[in-house]
Amino acid sequence: MIKGVACPEEVKAKLRVAPHYKGREHPQYTRIDTPCPECGKVTAKIPWAVKHGRTFCSHKCANKFHRERMRTGRYVGCLVCGKLAWKKPFELQHRPNTLCSMECRSIYYSQNFSGENSPQWRGGGGRLLYSEMFRKLRRELIERKGRCQVCGRKGKLEVHHVVPVRLRLENPHVITNLTVLCRSCHRLVENGKKEVQLWLV
Repeated sequence: MIKGVACPEEVKAKLRVAPHYKGREHPQYTRIDTPCPECGKVTAKIPWAVKHGRTFCSHKCANKFHRERMRTGRYVGCLVCGKLAWKKPFELQHRPNTLCSMECRSIYYSQNFSGENSPQWRGGGGRLLYSEMFRKLRRELIERKGRCQVCGRKGKLEVHHVVPVRLRLENPHVITNLTVLCRSCHRLVENGKKEVQLWLV
């Protein structure tokens, strides 16, 4: 419309009766009905989305679909209860004992790695030598020393036998055979990764 020139009445009439298109009725409507690969729900997608595989109906379906496709592993039966459990390749390679839960793991290790089957089995019978007298001596020794004799830590203290009880000494609970260690140092000393200096005993 040229500025300053009035619009003819016939043009105004045509504009008033011009059809109003909406949604699928519009001449330029180019969406394609595409089923969702996960749930099958049909949704209208633009051609670019269909071309590039963006045909999911929601983010939830897309995440579920890709999560299932990217899972690398397999279902294997639990050795205790037989229930199928999903295991990753790393678990299948480094943990051949397939167990579905901590309860089954506890049962399995109790049956197969206790007593003489344990890799740390050292003859047994040591618990029979611990008496009320030793427990009293242990409390007194921890109160007197007050700290680990290896690292100096003050918390979680335990009493360690320099000559192990399993060697069946006549009296392994004498004060000269005992020293105070923290829990961490006690495990390291028992496994041979640390040594207790005799002058600290």
